[in-house]
Amino acid sequence: MKYRFLTEVVECAALDWASTPARCWRKRKHQWDELLEFAIADAHTVDHAPRQPSHRFTFETIPDFIMLRETRFAHDDLHHIVAGLNLAEFQTAANGTRFTTLDGMLVLLFRLASPKKLFSLERDLAWREAETRVILRHTVALLHPVVLRLLTAQSPWMRRGHLSRSALLINQHFGVNAPIAGFVDAKIWVICKPGLGETSVYNGKDRVHGLKWQSVIDCFGLLCHFYGGRSARRHDAFLFDQSGVYEMLDANLQGLLLGIFGDLAYPASDRLLKPYAGNLTPDRLEFNRWYSLQRVVVEWGFGKLVALFPFVDYHKKLKILLSPVTPLVDIAAFFTNCHTLLYGGQIAQYFGCVNEIPSLTEYFN
Repeated sequence: MKYRFLTEVVECAALDWASTPARCWRKRKHQWDELLEFAIADAHTVDHAPRQPSHRFTFETIPDFIMLRETRFAHDDLHHIVAGLNLAEFQTAANGTRFTTLDGMLVLLFRLASPKKLFSLERDLAWREAETRVILRHTVALLHPVVLRLLTAQSPWMRRGHLSRSALLINQHFGVNAPIAGFVDAKIWVICKPGLGETSVYNGKDRVHGLKWQSVIDCFGLLCHFYGGRSARRHDAFLFDQSGVYEMLDANLQGLLLGIFGDLAYPASDRLLKPYAGNLTPDRLEFNRWYSLQRVVVEWGFGKLVALFPFVDYHKKLKILLSPVTPLVDIAAFFTNCHTLLYGGQIAQYFGCVNEIPSLTEYFN
């Protein structure tokens, strides 16, 4: 190991020397002589243990500015999230590692907020790589069932009162009387090509391996319903049918002429509007143009998710046979909702309702 640097320097010097013009030999020779001298001195030194960092953070000791930069949340806000989820204060992993739930959340958010390798977290956090891996796995398994209910079946943002409020704010902003409470679209998350069953997740249209998620977004920028983890081969209409969004809308909006707006991939119904197709009149062309411009907010919602948590957008890290890809994306969507509730977002600014965003307490109640 300690001669690796010397070997690399010699190989690089030989390749560089062969490709260097004759007029530059003297200058290059002087540069390589200095580097070789340093490499030889380094090769004869005794190996030492890896340098220990001068600071290692837990939830209680991490400064506020690093907390916001690396996890996207302040101390008090993360306390509020853990309290709202009603999780135990201490957790014990499968190998006996004991840690606080807040520390587990800290490790998880550090991981989601950066695509860097797991061992690099040793420089910042108070656990070794093996412990970090165990804590991360345990925290994901703990959070995912709770988060999944808040994103799908028990989402408070799919209820009658919230959808009516969203439709009212959309109409007030544009000065129209439209039966639109939100917008729906699907997105393919590109993943690393799996070693087995690669054709089962291959999308021939985009020519990528991936998984697909569908989201319903309101005027506040909240992911009201977030369903997915299905093969990228599936059509958007299949995800809409499997997600149960239509049934939820029909049950919660009885007696109201409200629905959501999607693109041409979705089937039209009394709760799902889509652009007109075929030979279009000027009125229908104007309808398509205007609503398509508003539907772009769905892309902004997906964009905020991957901007806050770029780990879930780095396909080389998303290995479906080695890591919990679906739980990580679902958890990132949940934290994106929490971030919107606490700090606002681009979509709420676009619709002019930043001051009317619901509170985090409403999410958990």
